[in-house]
Amino acid sequence: MKVQGTVGESLKKHVITRTLATKEFVWFIASALLALPIFILFKALSAIFIGTAKKPSKTSKPSHTRRKAKRAH
Repeated sequence: MKVQGTVGESLKKHVITRTLATKEFVWFIASALLALPIFILFKALSAIFIGTAKKPSKTSKPSHTRRKAKRAH
């Protein structure tokens, strides 16, 4: 409720955003501001723990071989 009040006040201060200061839009922005840190934390933790998957070794044979170049006549 406090976040919604702050967002609503800040939207009503400016002439350009005054028309956007509806009850629904203020609720949406306040919800997004509260969810944003959780989303960023989730992305950071998933990059740390899931990003450490084992990479294939370089000694394995490549899946495709280089083709022989055509000779010009």
